[in-house]
Amino acid sequence: MDTANIIIAVVGSLFGSGVTWIFTLRSVKQKSSAEAELTANEAKSKELDNIQEAIKTYRELAEDLRAELKASNDDRAALREELEASKKERENTLTELNKVKNELERLTKINKRICALLEKIEPENYSQIIDEIKKQINETTK
Repeated sequence: MDTANIIIAVVGSLFGSGVTWIFTLRSVKQKSSAEAELTANEAKSKELDNIQEAIKTYRELAEDLRAELKASNDDRAALREELEASKKERENTLTELNKVKNELERLTKINKRICALLEKIEPENYSQIIDEIKKQINETTK
């Protein structure tokens, strides 16, 4: 019976080891699943943190761009006002220039008439030409 005891002991050990291995395998599998789930959750958490950080960065960037756009629009509005003021000033200057041009043309005509009359002056008609020049000057100043 020594052989039988040895066989029983060996079979019992193998059976006990097998049962222990099965229960241990189940425990190890559950532990591995739990660790894998924990790792997946940590990865999701880190991913969410990264996404939140990216959103925060883009919000800050959007706010900076919004501020730059507002400043640019303000500058553009100021330049538009300056342009309008310059256009009005240009129009006023052109109006004044046309007035001066017209006055110059008028005075040039008077000057030509006076020069023509002065060329006709002789001692005999001196007072008559002077009266004519005065008359031309008075007519053009009215």
